[in-house]
This record gives sequence, C-alpha cells and structure tokens, in this order.
Amino acid sequence: MKLVLLALLIGGCAMDTTQARVRTAVDARQSRLDNCYAKSLARDDAAAAGKMRLVLHVPKDSDEVEAVDVQHSDLKSKKLQRCVKQVLVGANLGGYADDKLSVEYTLAFRVDSVDAD
Repeated sequence: MKLVLLALLIGGCAMDTTQARVRTAVDARQSRLDNCYAKSLARDDAAAAGKMRLVLHVPKDSDEVEAVDVQHSDLKSKKLQRCVKQVLVGANLGGYADDKLSVEYTLAFRVDSVDAD
C-alpha cells in the first residue's frame, strides 16, 4: 500500500517557503492519512485506488489549515475522502501566513505489489 503526495501552490506568498511548510504540515499527518487509506482498503480495495485533488485553505494570520475542499476525485470511497479532509483540517504550517492561502494538493492512492523472493 502506498500513498503518493503531490503539491502545487495556487495562491499566497513566498512560494518556496510556503510550499515547503504545507508539505511539512501534510507529511506530519502521514500516519493518520495512512490509517484512512488502510481502513478504506479493508472495506473495499477497488474503491481505494485513485487520485484526489484538494484545495487546502489557510486564513491570513493563521498557522493552520482551516478548510479542505475536494476539487476532483476519482476515488469511489466517500468515506476515504471524508477521512482525508478531517485529517488535514487543523494541520499546522509551523508559521503564520501573511496572506490568505489556497493550496492545491493532489493525493494519489495506490496499492503497490510486493514481490516475494
């Protein structure tokens, strides 16, 4: 099982620093995202494969994600989508945003086969 994270900043200040802070904030929630994915796999393997394109919203003068919108998802599991959103709301950026931020983030969920030698 593998969760692949891809990020694209679509608004805000100091792109390199902000992008790194958002990535760090999402990475800090990795084990919780993995738990969402594992539960989804246990329910239905086929429903858990695909990508979710999210927008993470951080208000001006805040240091955490206030809201997460699903812009597109080819995942069949609505429970997985809800779990991911719940995990990412409140993610701490480790510093305050000077401007309101909207950050596009793509999560790719896939099961990697493991070769047994």
